Amino acid sequence: MRLLQAKVRREKAWSPLDLPALIAEQLTTAGADQSKPPATRQQKNFYWKLVLSLPDLDEETPATAQLCNWLQTKLKKGSVPDSLGPSLSTDSHRLQTLSLYTAETGEPGRKICICTKAVHGLLDQEAADEVESEHVLLGTTAVILALPPPPGDQDSQETYWLESQLRLVRLLQAKPLHPSLPLLVLPLGWGTDPGEDVGEHLDVRGLMEGELVSDCRVVDVSRDVEDEDTCRRLCEGLSWLADRAPLPPCLETEDLRDYVENSLAGEFSSVVYQDSAQRRQAGLPQQTPGPIVCLYNSLVEHLARVASSNSLQALSWPVAEFVTAGHRTDLLSLEWNSEAQLTLLQERILALRLPPLPYMDVDESWSSVCQYCTDYTLSLPADSKEQTVLLTRLRWLLDRVQTEFEDTCYLDYDVPDCEPTACHVPWTRLVEMWVGHMVQRLDWAGEDGSVLTVHYLPDELSTFTQPTEWRVAVGNTSAQVLGQPHSLVVMTEQSVRRKHLELSRVQTTDTGTPDKTGSLKLEDRLSPAVSALIRKAQELRKKIAQETVQTKSYEDQLQGYVEDGQYRHQPQGVSPFSSPEDMVDGTSQMREPLPSPPGQDLLLDLTNQPRKRSLEENMEELRWRIAAGKRDFRLSELRLNSLLDMGDFEAKYL
Repeated sequence: MRLLQAKVRREKAWSPLDLPALIAEQLTTAGADQSKPPATRQQKNFYWKLVLSLPDLDEETPATAQLCNWLQTKLKKGSVPDSLGPSLSTDSHRLQTLSLYTAETGEPGRKICICTKAVHGLLDQEAADEVESEHVLLGTTAVILALPPPPGDQDSQETYWLESQLRLVRLLQAKPLHPSLPLLVLPLGWGTDPGEDVGEHLDVRGLMEGELVSDCRVVDVSRDVEDEDTCRRLCEGLSWLADRAPLPPCLETEDLRDYVENSLAGEFSSVVYQDSAQRRQAGLPQQTPGPIVCLYNSLVEHLARVASSNSLQALSWPVAEFVTAGHRTDLLSLEWNSEAQLTLLQERILALRLPPLPYMDVDESWSSVCQYCTDYTLSLPADSKEQTVLLTRLRWLLDRVQTEFEDTCYLDYDVPDCEPTACHVPWTRLVEMWVGHMVQRLDWAGEDGSVLTVHYLPDELSTFTQPTEWRVAVGNTSAQVLGQPHSLVVMTEQSVRRKHLELSRVQTTDTGTPDKTGSLKLEDRLSPAVSALIRKAQELRKKIAQETVQTKSYEDQLQGYVEDGQYRHQPQGVSPFSSPEDMVDGTSQMREPLPSPPGQDLLLDLTNQPRKRSLEENMEELRWRIAAGKRDFRLSELRLNSLLDMGDFEAKYL
């Protein structure tokens, strides 16, 4: 019976621990902590990777070797998949993968993924570099340091503690810096209470200040491994490690294109258009392009810094063994934060920057402004086809500005050289065109042809600060809005543009496909204000047609006068600037019989004039008549415009 009990006790002591049952509560509770970021709380699975640092195999005493074997047995379960490869499997006597498996957590679709590894002895610098390059310790969440009994003499003890400290530091430095890990120190069969001397000799405080260790606990392991108290203390230590296990980093993942376009929409386009709308509403000219380009380039540089941040390289994630074994449904690739990958992302994003804008005087002529825009557009990286598209769009925008500005020049017909300036260029739309071109031509694929993915820290992305040049420009906008009254010229220009747009819509509707019902006329389908506007516009067209007839009549008379050298006076009440109705009335009066003798010529006798006027005098009179006619025509149209504005005001507010 005693032999049977001893056998059962021995088998129980050397049987592997049920780690999922031991640490499940701690891991799931930490994962559901509401104080943690949502991205961390919503992880699909829970990962726990334990690294056991054991003394060198050649220096172990039989008692210490037995305790080391017991520790490895307790942490070992199942077989290691062959897909891990030689560098991560058991081919090296210094590095062993003890277990790699998953277990259910009790929550549907969520599992606990456990990996345990053992490292024997001190890693030299070459071995440490190999471990780091092979991602052997990537994703580690807990470390156990097993210490054999120290030697008796003082000099040997100093060497012992220095070697133990170096063994721990080399192990911690062979993985990425963050996060810091909880440390469990196991004195193996010391027979005495190690007390606080272990922490002092290992310089745990310094390791915590260096962010290599987050917390430390010492648990003594007696030589009697069959003692239930020994196994209980080990289980308590493992539960303590799981309770303090660091959570996965709070990362956001987006395709490179989505990452760039979403950031531009939130931090660039919306900001620029808000300023543009504020200036347009206040009747201010367009924002100059310099601050807009400066804001865009600053944002692009910020996105490049965030996507290639040094903080990403320092993250120890994911658990390399599960990635290599094929469990990649919720894990990143091993190269996601490698220096080569982050450099590639940085170069791709920085390629979006626009060239710096050269200086331009605001008083430059319109032709110089157009040439300035053309030269800058040609300076953008593009092939011949892309340049053709850009120049076509640029020409369309500038021609539209010039066409619309003719309505403003209409009010200043006596002012020479009335043409648009740099203030009238739609800089917001031009910069948008340039930015769209740079985004469209960017290569979004990696070297292997796959879509590039950006993993970033949301806290770093939210730290973008607008450049000083843009903040000053926005401040100037606010000051000008408060200190400058609404411009009459800008109001008139906007009114004319609005009426042209409404008339073009009406004409499009009028010339389009007729209503299938045929029961409603065009006027019946429009509002009263628009119908009145149409009638006034038609009257304006008639006036313009009448003036065209008058101008043609005047030109014919002037040509005849130049040819025969004599001025043929118009009948009384008729002038070159009279309306067609007035000309008809005047000619009818000419045809009425007068009380003078029959056959008398209706034309006035030039000999009855006091003197014959010279050609210069007649030309001066013609010039005066032309100027007077233009003034009359201008005043008539101004009055029509005021009537149109009054009609709009009444339709809107009355």
